[in-house]
Amino acid sequence: MANIPQTGDVIRHRQNEDSSLKLLAAQRQIYRDEKFLFGVQLALASANALLGAIIAVVPGTNLFVIGSGLIVTILNEALAFTTGNQQKQAARVQEQFDCFVLELPPNPLHTGAFEPPEVIAKASRRYDPVKAPPLQDWYVGNLQKLPLTAARILCQRTNCSYDIGLRERYGTALWIAFGLSVAMVTVIGTLGAMTVFDWLSKLVGPLLPALCLIVKHNRANNESINRLNELRAHSDQLWNDCQVLSDDELLERSRRLQDELFDHRSRCLLQFEWLYKLSRPAVETYVTASADSMIEDFLRRSTINK
Repeated sequence: MANIPQTGDVIRHRQNEDSSLKLLAAQRQIYRDEKFLFGVQLALASANALLGAIIAVVPGTNLFVIGSGLIVTILNEALAFTTGNQQKQAARVQEQFDCFVLELPPNPLHTGAFEPPEVIAKASRRYDPVKAPPLQDWYVGNLQKLPLTAARILCQRTNCSYDIGLRERYGTALWIAFGLSVAMVTVIGTLGAMTVFDWLSKLVGPLLPALCLIVKHNRANNESINRLNELRAHSDQLWNDCQVLSDDELLERSRRLQDELFDHRSRCLLQFEWLYKLSRPAVETYVTASADSMIEDFLRRSTINK
């Protein structure tokens, strides 16, 4: 057991300890609470669009429909200002998990202090493991075959790849929703022989908050993907250097990379829980395969360099 901390086996063991699973449960629950606010935003936009479609045939309702669309847009922007605090809280909980599991020194000057035990306990108790994806084996791959320094870098890279995979699927879903929305109002307007003014006021107007929300989220999602690609490229460079640099140098650079991951988690666009559950198995499969392939490549290089 004395040699476990020298290899990636320490990660495999630590990530499944009770204290680690409580941190993950708290993180998932806090993210869920934040996602609920986005659900409220979408519900308001969808309800307004549905209302506009229902009363589209009623004469003299143009101004009412336009006004309701503007009100919902303003409410959605107001809700957007209230979000973010819980997201940063969840990012700090994930940071606490990573520091323990990956044996990284904390950096409170950058991330802030870890969340109090009361916050962890309260959030983790509300987490329902039956209705949610499993939390065990958070970091995948045959990590026990690697030195701890290399295993740590691979886990950080896996974080990037995993999130990229989920976000690419989310981006596709957003574009499909946008396309279907535009097609719907176009077909209704054409079949109803509506004038341009009626079409804009009674169909496009009510749908405008939903369309704005989709465009806004798609732009934020693309920004997150671009940033994650940059972080993954940095982790690839660190991975290539891990057989050259000293353990202290690798630890320092991993800590700097972790700071960037924390920043991303603190302000990235959240995704619907149902879409996360739907996308996770497929993304997890190829991320695991990629990690194992990189491990085998590392071992081959180690043999050659001996």
